[in-house]
Amino acid sequence: MKQEALSAFQYGDLSSFAMILFMLTFIGFIYFAYNKHNKKFFDQMARMPLNSDNEVES
Repeated sequence: MKQEALSAFQYGDLSSFAMILFMLTFIGFIYFAYNKHNKKFFDQMARMPLNSDNEVES
C-alpha cells in the first residue's frame, strides 16, 4: 500500500525538499527553546498568568 501511494506521487524532489525544510524548521524551534539567551523571555511568559492586569513588566 505504501509503494502504491509513493508511486502515484511524481515529484520526488519536492518531497525531499519538504522533508529537509521541515527538519531545519524543527531544529530551529529546538534551538530557540533551549537557547540560554531566551531564559528571561520564557520566565516572563511563565509568570504572565500570575501578574495582575495593572502590572506590566518591561
